[in-house]
Amino acid sequence: MKKSCVAAYPVGWPDGRGISGRMRVEWVAGSPWNRWSDAHGMGGQMTVESADTATLDGIRVAERQFAMPGQLERLQRYHAEKADWVLRAWIDTWLSDAFNYWNLDGQLAKVECPLLALHGDHDEYGSRLHPERICALTSGPSELQILRDCGHVPHREHPETVLAAITRFLARSNSTVFTR
Repeated sequence: MKKSCVAAYPVGWPDGRGISGRMRVEWVAGSPWNRWSDAHGMGGQMTVESADTATLDGIRVAERQFAMPGQLERLQRYHAEKADWVLRAWIDTWLSDAFNYWNLDGQLAKVECPLLALHGDHDEYGSRLHPERICALTSGPSELQILRDCGHVPHREHPETVLAAITRFLARSNSTVFTR
């Protein structure tokens, strides 16, 4: 039976700079399991969008929303006392001119294992460009699933749908050969 390596986290955002996503992409790309395992990602950003400004526009809206009284407390549930730092790191990095050319294209090309990209159709921080790019640039077989009525955190917004999608993906990738 084929073993599976599943990245059960959003591929690109949680630390605010894409570092966690980059670490996961590089780990999968450099892993000895790369050729015979599976990976999935949700709500990830792999580049600063130039043709479609959804990510940067969403970050600007979030900056205004989190400046309102009581909003930072929402982040404290997930980031505790580091909530303000996480928010500022995310906003300041993504909106920085120096970050305009950041992407994970080179690392994505090294990913050879079957990959499932899940993306909400109402993701407030990124358009379909991100998962489409992820699927297009990986060397192995990939599958994109757009989740209806879903934003940036599919595993919280539609946990049953996400679990079912991952279960189907793993069952198929463990029993069939993917083709691009």
